[in-house]
Amino acid sequence: MQINVFERIERKFETEIASAALACDTLCESLPLQPFVLQPIELLYDEEGIEHCVQTDKQFYALRFTVKKEGVYFLDVVFKDGKTYRERFDAVGFSDNGYIRVSKKDARYFEYSNGSPFFPIGINLAFPRRIPVSNKKEFGISGDIAFMGMRQYERWFKRCAQNGVNMARVWVGHEYFSPDTAEANIFDYAQFSKIDKLLDLAKKYNIKLKLTLEQFRCFRYDTDNKDNVSRHFNKRLFLSGKRCESIGQWLSEREWKDAWLNKVREFAKRYAGDTTVFAVELWNEMNCLGDINEWNREMLPAVKAMFPDHLVVNSLGSLDNKYSLANYLSFPWERADFKQMHRYLDQGAIFDDTKNDTVEVIQCGLKRIDKQDMPLLVAETGAVNNNHSGEFKYYSCDDRGIIFIDCVYTPVFLCCAGCGNIWHWDERYVESKNLYKYYKPLADMISDIDFANENFKSTDLSDNDAYLFILQGKTINLGFIRNKSDSWKNVLRDMNEPKPLEKFETDLPCKKIVAYPIWKGDTTKIYPENGCLTFANVLYGTIFKYNN
Repeated sequence: MQINVFERIERKFETEIASAALACDTLCESLPLQPFVLQPIELLYDEEGIEHCVQTDKQFYALRFTVKKEGVYFLDVVFKDGKTYRERFDAVGFSDNGYIRVSKKDARYFEYSNGSPFFPIGINLAFPRRIPVSNKKEFGISGDIAFMGMRQYERWFKRCAQNGVNMARVWVGHEYFSPDTAEANIFDYAQFSKIDKLLDLAKKYNIKLKLTLEQFRCFRYDTDNKDNVSRHFNKRLFLSGKRCESIGQWLSEREWKDAWLNKVREFAKRYAGDTTVFAVELWNEMNCLGDINEWNREMLPAVKAMFPDHLVVNSLGSLDNKYSLANYLSFPWERADFKQMHRYLDQGAIFDDTKNDTVEVIQCGLKRIDKQDMPLLVAETGAVNNNHSGEFKYYSCDDRGIIFIDCVYTPVFLCCAGCGNIWHWDERYVESKNLYKYYKPLADMISDIDFANENFKSTDLSDNDAYLFILQGKTINLGFIRNKSDSWKNVLRDMNEPKPLEKFETDLPCKKIVAYPIWKGDTTKIYPENGCLTFANVLYGTIFKYNN
């Protein structure tokens, strides 16, 4: 059979597999493959569009693999009944650019394994919307939850892809996806098949996935888990009759560590080597569990060994107080492939710099933790009511996406490895306000830029009236200008119109400029005057690139 390099291949059998390996005619050693149980499913949708997952009667034993070089390969399978199977594959040509790795040219950025650039225009699409189930009485709900599920993901993926988004973060530990049962080492295989369908959709829309394995924060056995906080963060887990009583026990005792690694291994059997996977993230905001550094020193390399072709990372909670800052500064980032920051506009936080204009929220957070020694992503951002008590009260009137633009665009011009990844992606903000379209100017501007090849340096030319950030590179310069009076405080809270800036002059040499307008009705003009970069009538702001 003829295949392409980096194409994902699956084979399934009705007989249990004893061992399997992939051999290449040019390699001395064969690659052992890990078989897994495949439970096929069908996703059905009722008149309301609610998703129902139906398992087929028959399970299979399956193998998946990806070849990384052209050549002749042989799949050799030995079954438990002693029978064998061999299949030949001729790998010719390439299906895509391969895996995403830290760039060999500039360790602040990413690239594909063939050296071509990858700059993540990313968004959080962590889980599908929960639909409360009616108890068939007026205003009544039963406490159960339904989902629109994979159809909702396809709508999100489609709109994202149309506007240049190329990466999404998904919580596969969420109840919609999670394969966990109450017994460690026993899995609901149908849930993995749901994740398979997610990867199929991501391939269809050319979106890479960051898979977040866990998000739970406590073990409680005295709750029905029907409130939203418990659904997200509570866990029940048993192992051979023993109950896990606490996070401390789970983090420290060998049997629970081994059980978790066994679960990760089930993910690796299915998804390690799949080029749709951008990164594997161990946890969402794991510092909420307490002292996690020793666990991460052990587990980050262990997970990397299971996913050797993929980036592996972890995440910490919002950087908004001295305790979270201490977590960021002490975390063993050297065991991960890149660094991440979660940072929100939060008027209830301890740090005053979380209460400012959203541009400054991002900028100040990065100054606190960034050493420019590895790629850094602003992996969650946006705005919240005090102390994360809910989505921000001014989202509802932010029709132009003022907060969105500041949070998503600013990191690019401060030498981050990707744009800011907005949270509140659904009916709370991005979807309800149709903000997808604001990814497109950014995606268009960077479409032909090899960030790792430019040796970019960030320059801040802001003054009292405007933010101006310049990325100065070897062959091209990128810029972002924002009218400071077009802020959430002035426009959303105080209901004022921004005051246009008549002129903003720089001494930056400039010959040719291309602007990428963000907002309709903006009056911002960019032009060279006396050979220098100049702005006029800046109402909102824009992004641009120019040559010296």
